[in-house]
Amino acid sequence: MIDISVVVCTRNRPDKLKNCLNSILINKYKTMELLVVDQSDDEKTAILAKSLNDSKVLFYKMKGVGLGRARNLAIDLSRGTIIAFTDDDCIVEKDWIEKIIQEFSRRPDISALYGRVLPYGKASEGMFCHAITSFEGEIIVDKTILPYNIGHGNNMSFRKSVFLKIGSFEETIGAGTKFYAGEDTDFTLRLMEHGLKLCYSSNLLVYHDKWHTLEESRNLDYKYLLGAAIVFTKHLVLKRNNIASMWFFNRFREIGTHLNLAIKKKDISRLKYALKMYYCYCSGISTSLYLLLTRKLCK
Repeated sequence: MIDISVVVCTRNRPDKLKNCLNSILINKYKTMELLVVDQSDDEKTAILAKSLNDSKVLFYKMKGVGLGRARNLAIDLSRGTIIAFTDDDCIVEKDWIEKIIQEFSRRPDISALYGRVLPYGKASEGMFCHAITSFEGEIIVDKTILPYNIGHGNNMSFRKSVFLKIGSFEETIGAGTKFYAGEDTDFTLRLMEHGLKLCYSSNLLVYHDKWHTLEESRNLDYKYLLGAAIVFTKHLVLKRNNIASMWFFNRFREIGTHLNLAIKKKDISRLKYALKMYYCYCSGISTSLYLLLTRKLCK
C-alpha cells in the first residue's frame, strides 16, 4: 500500500532536479512513491532518474509541455491516498513527508495542506527569490480567501479524493504554456469555492533555489500578473467570486501607485514597469474572456 505520492514535474533542469530528488529521498518514509514527470528536450533527466537506483522513483517521459498537463498525468498515475507536490528547483526538509502524513492524520477534516517556503541560501545584492510563503504558525481556511495567503504550488498536498470532487489542474495556463502562471491559484480557489477545508502549516518546510536579478524579477511579475488576471477573471465571471473582485481592485490601485510615483519622480524605469503591469492586467482579462468563450477554461 502506498500512503503518499510525491510529484515533481520537470523540464530541462537536471542539476536543480538532482538536488530536489535527493532531498525527497532523504525522507525515510517507507510507503511512498516519487513520481518524476519529465518534459525535457533531451535524455539527461532520464539518465539522472535511472542513476538514483531507487525503486521508489517512478520516471515518466511526457510529450509536449505544460505544468498543468504534467501534474494531471501524475495524478492519474499516482497510487497514494495523498498527493504532494513540489517543484524541481526546490529542496524539502528531511521530515517533510512524515509531517505531511502527520498533519492529514491529525486533521481528517482537511482536504488540502500548504507549507512554508523560504529562499535557499543567502541572497546576493540585487537578487530576488519569488514564490515564497514565509509566515510561521497554522491557518485553517474554511471560506474563500486570496490563495496567496495560504501558499503556492511548490509546497502543496491533497487527499487524492479531492481530484474526484473538483477535477484536475487547468492545462491552458501555468508554466510551459503561453500564460506562465496561475494553475495552482485556480485550483486553490476551486477548493475553497467547493467548501473544502484547507490548512497551512509552517512545519512543512521547503526551500526555493531560484534567484533572479531585478530585470528577471520584473519579467516574472509581468507573467504572474497575466496568469493571475486570467484566473481571477474566470472566477469572477463563472462564480461571482468576491475575492476576485477585491484582487482586481487592489492590483489596479497598486499599479496606479507605481504610475503616480514614476511620474512624480520622473523615473522612466518605474514608468515602463507600471505601464507593462497595466498592459498585463488588461491582457489577462481579455485573454480569460476569450478562453472562456472558446471553452479552453472550463473547470
